[in-house]
Amino acid sequence: MLPCQSRCSNYRLGCHKSCARWPLIAKENQRREQRKKAYLAYYSQQCDDVVRRCYQTLPYASRR
Repeated sequence: MLPCQSRCSNYRLGCHKSCARWPLIAKENQRREQRKKAYLAYYSQQCDDVVRRCYQTLPYASRR
């Protein structure tokens, strides 16, 4: 489903190909995805660092 489908009064099948607002919507979606990827990459790195430090502090705690 296209994001404009539920909000646009001029919506019809295939209209996003010629719509003047579609490039703006697509650009905003791209920016949102880039921010989301950056957020996930940052916090994934933070979690990896914490896990790595835990293994360095207690290397045998996970092996029982």
